[in-house]
Amino acid sequence: MAIRQKQIAEYYEAHPEDKEDTPKDVLHGKAFLTPREAAKVLGIGKSSVYRELASGLIKAVQMKGKTLIRRADIERLFDNPPTYQSHSEKKQEKREYYTFRQIMEKFKCSKKAVMTRVEKYNIPKVYQGRNCFFDRALVDIHFAQLIAEIDLRDYYTIPQLEEKFKMSYKAVISFVARNKIPRITQGRTVYYSRAHIDTIKGERESVDPNYYTYSEVMEKYNFTKDQVAYYVHNYEIDNHKHGRFTVINRKEFDRIIKERMETNSLEKEKERRAKMPKLNTIPDGYISVAQIAEKYGVTPHHVQAKTREAKTPKLIIKHLNYYNEEAIEQLFNKDPEKFEVPNDPKIRNYHPIHD
Repeated sequence: MAIRQKQIAEYYEAHPEDKEDTPKDVLHGKAFLTPREAAKVLGIGKSSVYRELASGLIKAVQMKGKTLIRRADIERLFDNPPTYQSHSEKKQEKREYYTFRQIMEKFKCSKKAVMTRVEKYNIPKVYQGRNCFFDRALVDIHFAQLIAEIDLRDYYTIPQLEEKFKMSYKAVISFVARNKIPRITQGRTVYYSRAHIDTIKGERESVDPNYYTYSEVMEKYNFTKDQVAYYVHNYEIDNHKHGRFTVINRKEFDRIIKERMETNSLEKEKERRAKMPKLNTIPDGYISVAQIAEKYGVTPHHVQAKTREAKTPKLIIKHLNYYNEEAIEQLFNKDPEKFEVPNDPKIRNYHPIHD
C-alpha cells in the first residue's frame, strides 16, 4: 500500500494538471473549463470527454498547451437532446452479425457444416448471454461459395472423375487431396476444378489453370477467335504470352461474359472507367488494402468486405484500391463490445456453439 501511495504521489508531482484538487464550487463560477474540469462537471471520465471532443459532440478551442471548453456549450447539450434509447435498442440499429440459425438458412447448410467452416476459417464467435453471433462480413466471405452459381463446364464431380479416368472412389479422393485440387462444395456435392485436373492428367497444355487459352474459350462459349479478341481488347482483360499460347484471365473473362449476357455492359464499362479519376500518384491520407489489413490485423478479404458493406469511397490507382485513412479508422475502430444483435424472432429456439 505504501508503495502504491508513493507511486501516486510521484505521478501527481510530475503531472500536477491531473491532480483532482479543484473544488467543485470553484468550477461553478468558471466560464471555460479544461477537459479534466469538464469531466468533473459531467461526472464522467476524462477519456470520455476527449472521445466526445474528437466526435464533435463537445466543442473546444485548442491553444498552446491547453484545451478549453465553454461551459455554456456543455449546458446547451441538454437543451434538445435526442430521444433516449436503451442499450438493447441501440444494438439493433446495425446488423453486422449473423445468428447461428441465420447462417444455416441463408447458406442452406447443416449445423455441423457451420461449425466445421467456422473453425476452419477462424471466424470469431461473440456471445451475449447464452446466444452466439458471428461477424457478418467474415461469414459472407467464407460461406459465399456454398450458394455461388457454378458453371458445370468448369468442374468435375467425383462420379465424373471415376468414369472418365477409370478411378475408384478412394483413388479420386487420394488424387484430389494429394494434388490440392481447388474445390467448391454445395450441399452434399463437391466440385473439383476441371482445368487443374486436366492439366495434371495431360488433357490440356501445361499452362496456369487460372487462365484460358484461346481454344478453350472458343470451345466453351462457341466463339470465333475474332470474338474472343474483341472481348479481350475492349474490356482490357488480363492476358499475356505463355510459350506459344496467349492466355486470358479465367475469372475476368467469365465475369465479363456473365455481365454481357445480363445487359449490354460494354458502354457502361467504358462510361464507368471514363468517370474514374486518372491518378498516377497516391494522394496524402490514402492507404491500400494491404496496408489496412496489416494495420488492423485482419485479412485483405476482410478489409474488402467491410469497406464494401460500409460503401466506403475509394480511389483506383494502377488497378489497386486506396481508401481515406480517416474513414478507415472510423470504420475499424468501432467498439467490438457494441456489436449489433440481429433481430431474429427464432433466436430463442436454437442452441449456441460453445468453445
